[in-house]
Amino acid sequence: FSMASLLIGSGKFDLANAAIADMKKVFPRDIRGKYLEALLAFRQNEPAKARDAILPVLNAIPDPGPAMLLAGALEYQLGSLSTAADYLRKVIAKFPNNLYARNLLAATYLRQGQPGKAEDVLAPALVQAPNDPTILRAAGEAALAGNKLKDAAAYYDRALALEKDNSAIKTRLAQIRIASGDTDRALADLEATSVLDTTQHQSDLALISTYLTRKDYDKALVAVAALEKKLPADPLPYSLKGTIYVAKKDNKSARIYLEKSLSLQPTYLPAARVLAGLDIVDKNTAAAIGRFESILLKEPNNEGALLALAEAQLAAKSPRKEINATFERAIKANPSSADPRLAQISYLSKSGDFKAALAAAQEANAAIQNDPKILDVLGLAQLAAGETNQAIETFNKLARAQPDSPLPQLRLAAAGYAAKQIDAPIEALRKALAISPDMLEIQRGIIGLQLAAGKPEEALKETKALQKTRPKDAIGFAMEGELLENQKKFAEAAGAYAE
Repeated sequence: FSMASLLIGSGKFDLANAAIADMKKVFPRDIRGKYLEALLAFRQNEPAKARDAILPVLNAIPDPGPAMLLAGALEYQLGSLSTAADYLRKVIAKFPNNLYARNLLAATYLRQGQPGKAEDVLAPALVQAPNDPTILRAAGEAALAGNKLKDAAAYYDRALALEKDNSAIKTRLAQIRIASGDTDRALADLEATSVLDTTQHQSDLALISTYLTRKDYDKALVAVAALEKKLPADPLPYSLKGTIYVAKKDNKSARIYLEKSLSLQPTYLPAARVLAGLDIVDKNTAAAIGRFESILLKEPNNEGALLALAEAQLAAKSPRKEINATFERAIKANPSSADPRLAQISYLSKSGDFKAALAAAQEANAAIQNDPKILDVLGLAQLAAGETNQAIETFNKLARAQPDSPLPQLRLAAAGYAAKQIDAPIEALRKALAISPDMLEIQRGIIGLQLAAGKPEEALKETKALQKTRPKDAIGFAMEGELLENQKKFAEAAGAYAE
């Protein structure tokens, strides 16, 4: 067991596989063999295979710490964030000082849109390891997600003091400064970092992206030229050049550089996507479709190419049967991926086939359980198909999976309204408002529902409460005026509007 673990840790995967096979011959019933198989598959970037191997370990051993941690990492990699969070919380409960588990749980919460929870889980780690750059970067990301830009910059400054030559930290700190409005300093930092960044090139990409955002295309081209010197045989710089020339509305030059990018790597999807977009603008949809079909000849299971092919077929107004077949092909190629399933459900819904969309959503939910995005589209499909009670049940599951997000409560309010409920939709909106007090549309929704329920006095109380919480904001008085006007109380409405 120790030998195989060391070989996996050293990246000697063939030797590790042989060591695991030897161990299983001698000890065929030892569950640790399955754990090693899972660990090896994880390190070889085969998460689905690793998940199959780790489940028997979890079932056989009560509270298996290392196996639980590995399962959490696997579910995170596979995008099953609620399941990942469940595993990682159990690991932390048993091993509160495990920094890797805390860091990964924080990353899970951030992907779920719950920065507050990420900050909470990192707080003990910041006390335990105040000078750990990995923890400081994670805290910076949590602060950034919570729009606490000053705190985010402070964490990244501390991380940079510990790793002065880390170009990734320098790049992220510059991006935070851009978000804070300190663009000139950030650009100067990115330009300096770009000179030193000879391996990851993140600073080059951030610099190019910033210039593009500012529509400073000439400086963006200068930055790409610097990247091209570092990567002369890579398709990326030429693809970026092509994208910049598209922004400059010079499609002829764009095509030259994009074709150069594909000549270096015929399966390079970013360049193929931009070229296909130009083909569609030129009303040559057959060429756009052909670009992705040529990639799929070389890489039949390329998920990105399959989804791009479906987009090109949509632009070409291909028969619905062909488009749906492409989605089915993408799902079959990557059954544990949510993206092709979500794309298919969206397509079927937009085309008005709510029955097919519901069937696809149910199939997706069975294949990838407890995924918030899939639960959301399943509930919407159920609502569109008239299965209101089932939609409410699904949105309740979504609310349990995302307790810090207002979206599930907004969905529950819509489903409750469709079910002709009176109090439940208002209660759901109040929960959403507690999570996001600044969302005025939620307050407007509460007022609208109270009016629809024949409770104008309650609606008026809501506007008065809004005026108290926002005494220097016109919106509460405007809402009161609108409410009174609808009741034909014109004099009172005029008073509220004048206020």
